Amino acid sequence: SFVKVWKDWDGQPVNPRLQQDAVEFLNMLLDRIEEKVPNSSDFFKGEIVHSVVGISQEYTNQTVETFVTFPLEVKDNSCVNDSLVNFLAPDRFDGQNQYNAEGIGKIDAEIYSRVRKAPQILIIQLKRFEYNLQTNAREKLNNRYTFYQELDLSHVMENPGDFVNYVL
Repeated sequence: SFVKVWKDWDGQPVNPRLQQDAVEFLNMLLDRIEEKVPNSSDFFKGEIVHSVVGISQEYTNQTVETFVTFPLEVKDNSCVNDSLVNFLAPDRFDGQNQYNAEGIGKIDAEIYSRVRKAPQILIIQLKRFEYNLQTNAREKLNNRYTFYQELDLSHVMENPGDFVNYVL
């Protein structure tokens, strides 16, 4: 069977009783496929551009992150479209939580994220866990979450003219 022949990172048989994060397993699987079929993981790779914009003073900076799984927040969202709107919302850094701008120091800033390059095959990771500070443990979010037959990412693209649509 599959489990009997599958090996972990060290070439040891996988323990089917050992719980593994789904994203970790997926990354291991894609890495193994990549070893046998070079460039096969390119189908799953996309890019997110993170733009830092200073509020209290003039500052901009961009970083590009390659992703294989596209993480979406489930908390306070009822569907994929809500999560995508949440993805577009800037993260604000001010007060005690100022952004440390290289060469300037701490400033008030917002970080915006957009998809620069959408992958041919999109893998969505639902962030269904949150950390509870009172219990010091992760808790699973079990609220209803809706997917649609088509997913339009055009509004989260860095270039608004890029039409990106996935059929699920």
